[in-house]
Amino acid sequence: MLLILFSISLCFSWVSSDRNKFMVMYLATSGTTDLPEYVGVGMIDGVPVAYYDSSAPRIVSRQQWMTDAFDEEYWEYLTNRGNKHCAIAKENLKTIMKSTNQTSDPDRMRWVASNHFAVKTAEKWNSDKAWNKYWKWQLEIELVERLKLRLHFGKEYLKRKVQPEVFISRNEPNHQDKPLTLSCLVTGFYPVDIKVTWLRNGEVVSEIQSSGIRPNHDGTHQIQKEIEISAGDEDQYSCRIEHSSLAEAKLYQWENPGNGTRHLHLEITGFVIIPLAVIVGIIILVMWKRTQRDKTRNLQQQCQRNSEEEHQTIPTQPFLETEPTLHQ
Repeated sequence: MLLILFSISLCFSWVSSDRNKFMVMYLATSGTTDLPEYVGVGMIDGVPVAYYDSSAPRIVSRQQWMTDAFDEEYWEYLTNRGNKHCAIAKENLKTIMKSTNQTSDPDRMRWVASNHFAVKTAEKWNSDKAWNKYWKWQLEIELVERLKLRLHFGKEYLKRKVQPEVFISRNEPNHQDKPLTLSCLVTGFYPVDIKVTWLRNGEVVSEIQSSGIRPNHDGTHQIQKEIEISAGDEDQYSCRIEHSSLAEAKLYQWENPGNGTRHLHLEITGFVIIPLAVIVGIIILVMWKRTQRDKTRNLQQQCQRNSEEEHQTIPTQPFLETEPTLHQ
């Protein structure tokens, strides 16, 4: 069986003065039962906050603070919006039989086709005044107000700063076309904006591969960049990380596993010596206390013997058999 997937991805973003980004993405599919016909996701600064799909046509929260902040009436309102956008997406699939992407220009309120498959759709949308009026209201009022409201309730979560963890690895060539590389994996950071740069002796070098920023399961992000090197030059390279959670940029270098082994040996030795010293100290203390106890016991016994000997040498006074005579 041949299955063909067609999709529309409509992305509308609005950036506030402090650079918070609200994005709403819509995806419509046809020709497969593996995915819902329609999916909508709302994100703030790359963090999913709301989700909708046609298999269970209701918008649900993706963050606990969203659940706590808004009542049932608000979610019902968003669900109605989701149902409307779902119907629009299905209608457009009838006229678009190729994968397409659309972007909007809020200043001129024109739809711009990102590839030649979408040209006819863009022309159709640009000629529809009611359609453009609706999206003008969405971009300039509706979505802006949603962003402000969600920033208010989610400010503690969305304004947090989490420092990245950095892992440098050396990857051996696995075949003739795969060179020797160094990889810099940066993960666990928030917010999403980060700058990762490879340096050689302080000079910027271009990576041969970048994963781009990807989400982690816990709401943080990760990125990985790889460069080609020559064997023996590893110590000339460093990975520079710039992020709002760091007071200043940090540099990381690959460490030879041999050095790591020595460090590990020292750590293990330390962990063995310290408990051993404690045990020896306890044994010495117990032996000392036992010696002191024996000395005290011997002294007490000696004192007792001396007391008994002194008692035996003291003469007893005889009782008076007659009363003394009184002289007048």
